[in-house]
Amino acid sequence: MTLLQSAIPKQDLSIVPLLIKYGAQTHAQSYYQRTALITATKNGWLNSVRSLLNNGTEIDLYPTEYSPALTCALYSRKIHYARLLIERVANIPIL
Repeated sequence: MTLLQSAIPKQDLSIVPLLIKYGAQTHAQSYYQRTALITATKNGWLNSVRSLLNNGTEIDLYPTEYSPALTCALYSRKIHYARLLIERVANIPIL
């Protein structure tokens, strides 16, 4: 688990930008090949997903052995999360 992944369960909106500012790698993968964004999406931590996206984390577009963030959101039936991720990729609001 990366330092950023350790911080996201707390959903503290001030810590994610601070960690990224001081060099935390947003695409670093845990032992299970999950990025912080995938971990936050899979666990339903919406504040952390928003904070990661608002601080420069890119959507995981290329699949690894585990599903990227959008696939996790859809598989978990977290439609609100899927919309947020799709809006960020397409740069258009979804009605």
